[in-house]
Amino acid sequence: QETKQATAISIMRKGLLSFPDNTLLHSSIGDVLVKQGERDMAYREYRKALEIDGKNIAAAIGCFEIAREKNDQKTLEELKPKLHAWLLENSAISPHLMERIKNALKDA
Repeated sequence: QETKQATAISIMRKGLLSFPDNTLLHSSIGDVLVKQGERDMAYREYRKALEIDGKNIAAAIGCFEIAREKNDQKTLEELKPKLHAWLLENSAISPHLMERIKNALKDA
């Protein structure tokens, strides 16, 4: 499993060489890094995706989840209203992301 994840990250990083502003790649690398337990590196990838596109829902959720673990109040206060707004505008959000938003906001 770790080898597959490392390979996936390697391939996505090569993609970033050609498409450095691809938020899907940054967010996806963050997701894989979380699975590897590399939460600080994942946070940086999610942040990069949000710098490029502040409407990247998956990156915002990932960033929020890590900020909650770290008790990073500044990031939580920044992202919580966005996540709530996306819940209200749910027509364009996949059920998977809706569930992730709801779980992220529990007890937040």
